Amino acid sequence: MNDALRITTPSARPPVDLHRWLAASAVMLWLAFVGWAIWQHVQASGQPLIYDAITYWLKAKNVWASVAQGNWVNPLGIDPTTRPPGTVLMSYPFGFEESPKGFLFRSVFLGITLVALAVFLAAGALQRIAWLPWDVACVALFLCALPMFYHFEWSSASGSPGYWGLTDCFLAGVAAFACSAAMLGAARASWVWTAVAALLASLCFLTKPAGALIVVMVMCTWFVIVLARLWAARSRGEFRPPGLRTLGTGAFVFGTLCGPVLLAGFRSSYFSAENVAFGNRVLKVMTDSWASGTPSMLPSMIHTSFGYASVIALVAAVLAGLGRLRSRKGALAGEDRALAVGGLLAAIVGVGVGFWFWWIKTGGSQVRYFYPFALMAVMSILPLTFIALDAASQRARYVVRALLLLLPLNSAILLAQSDPPAVWQRMSGVNLAANPIGPDVVLGRAVLDAVRQEGRGTTLYATTSEDTGPIASLWGFEELANPGLPNIRVKVPFDWQRPTTFRLAEIGAANFILSKFVRDLRKRERRLSLASVHSYEAEQHLFEAFFSGIGAKEGVQVFGETDRLRLLRVVDHGRLEAALEVLKRSRQWRPLFLVANPQTWWSDNEISARLAGRRPDASRVGFGGLFHIEALYLEREGADVRIDLWWKREKEPPPGEWFFFAHLVDAGGAILANVGVRLAGFGGYAAERPHRFDSLTVPLSPGGAPKAIAFGVYRAEAGRAVTLVADSGNRDWDNHRVLVPLP
Repeated sequence: MNDALRITTPSARPPVDLHRWLAASAVMLWLAFVGWAIWQHVQASGQPLIYDAITYWLKAKNVWASVAQGNWVNPLGIDPTTRPPGTVLMSYPFGFEESPKGFLFRSVFLGITLVALAVFLAAGALQRIAWLPWDVACVALFLCALPMFYHFEWSSASGSPGYWGLTDCFLAGVAAFACSAAMLGAARASWVWTAVAALLASLCFLTKPAGALIVVMVMCTWFVIVLARLWAARSRGEFRPPGLRTLGTGAFVFGTLCGPVLLAGFRSSYFSAENVAFGNRVLKVMTDSWASGTPSMLPSMIHTSFGYASVIALVAAVLAGLGRLRSRKGALAGEDRALAVGGLLAAIVGVGVGFWFWWIKTGGSQVRYFYPFALMAVMSILPLTFIALDAASQRARYVVRALLLLLPLNSAILLAQSDPPAVWQRMSGVNLAANPIGPDVVLGRAVLDAVRQEGRGTTLYATTSEDTGPIASLWGFEELANPGLPNIRVKVPFDWQRPTTFRLAEIGAANFILSKFVRDLRKRERRLSLASVHSYEAEQHLFEAFFSGIGAKEGVQVFGETDRLRLLRVVDHGRLEAALEVLKRSRQWRPLFLVANPQTWWSDNEISARLAGRRPDASRVGFGGLFHIEALYLEREGADVRIDLWWKREKEPPPGEWFFFAHLVDAGGAILANVGVRLAGFGGYAAERPHRFDSLTVPLSPGGAPKAIAFGVYRAEAGRAVTLVADSGNRDWDNHRVLVPLP
């Protein structure tokens, strides 16, 4: 049993300790330069945290706040529970600070560093590694320069598979290190390295839910290599019972170290029913929205993640390694052959599992989900690669080293520039953008300042999440960082939880609209002339053209513009809704759009026909003589309850913003969740159809024991809400709220 990395140097060759240290030093110097260059780019960037990165920031903030308060609770249960605590080791490992600069740096650099270490560790599993220090260093530099690591600022135009602040590259680095540790532990019968592999695999599970698959693959790698070594020993007549004890001890190590972590995760809020339901809805939206276009995206995804050169190099290494296995003789050769064959088998299984998870389970649109499995497969194949290099001629090895160094050299030259040419970046498959605060963020800050000066939060509808990433993320970040201040709540057609389409009710209820600005009049007119809208892309083009040309007649005024974006303030919701109704009636739409945008105005007979003989859960409830709920119907939809509401205004209410609210309550009336809709918008109203229809969705699993929906009407005033008295129904809150049992 060997618990340390031992180097075996055959007497036929001279000691090469100096070369090993020089090779390792060269890699460390390159990493130091890359770290310095990445930090310079981070410092130069003025882009706010984008989308998922905000949730990792919030997780770290809440975890460290809990520690500071002495509240030692299970970090898996700290909000947001969809982000596990392992991410904190990447985002803010030494304590929380408001600046995200260090977080962004670590999200890129840690993954690169871990891959370099993983390469040296994987090479250490070979008995003859002392002969190959410079080959190992060149392979490490090549893998550390893969395009997947070098996508900095978020940009919809770059085609990048990710951006800094995500955990995918960090997870890939940890997974690669865990795989290499498992190989070393299996090859050297080292329980220390086996334990390291188990701990790192557990960290993967605590970084992303996909880490559960990584745990399985790390265990698979260890067991496959051990079995291959036992088979090789048996073929030489050396099979002994201790081999079975080796397998049993390995199972004990993995079970002891990984088992409790997996059990704690699956029994915590991390894998709660609501989080699982949320994840399933995300996967459904992903597959429904992007599955059809994924095959055409594959060449670009390969180019910007692994690069075609690495794919070619990997195939060549496997073929060359298989060809060289037969030439190795002796006991050491048998050990190395077992390691190489076992690693190859583990790589095949890992690629298969990773491909299933990426392409089938998640729809294939996010190649970054494949990163950890790809790098684990590469680590598993490295012994075979080094066997091929060891058998090659000196000249051939020099050629291979030179080719391998081309990629890190290109990366170093690009990183050395503060603003490398865009064409060069695209050819290299990277995005090293790091720009000062852009005009979009300036516009976003301006509207946020205006909202806070008015002293009341507001809602905004953005026609796309692609072109509005920085500005929308600024508002999302501010909402989490400063929840006590007035903020901007953003609605978009694509929200990961519902089928992707434009919802006119959400547009009409918003106080601001942010859209891509179609400046070209001919392009705008061509889009507006579209009579049949049968795809989401067509919807997006139509609404962008529509919002690029409307003004006071449609109830909006321009708040601000940039070269790419137009921000509108809604000053008359009725006019805007009327214009949207005209837009809807004048075109043919796909079924999904029609389902999401049902008929707005209804007659009594139409309501009865819609309910099809079903009794409404509440009907004919008046509120303060101002508003009348004709019918309210509840229906379960998976983990949610949908509320269909038909209402009318009985007389002109006092000035102000009036809302219908719905609370999910427990048996004692405590609020578990709440939703609401503005009681406004009379575009398209006709006397023969006096009832307006709105639909709301309430999540059923926010915690507690939900028993009923409690609804009412209120007017929003500065610092408080004024509710109206209901005239019928089962009521609480001194007759200001009507309770309806859940279906």
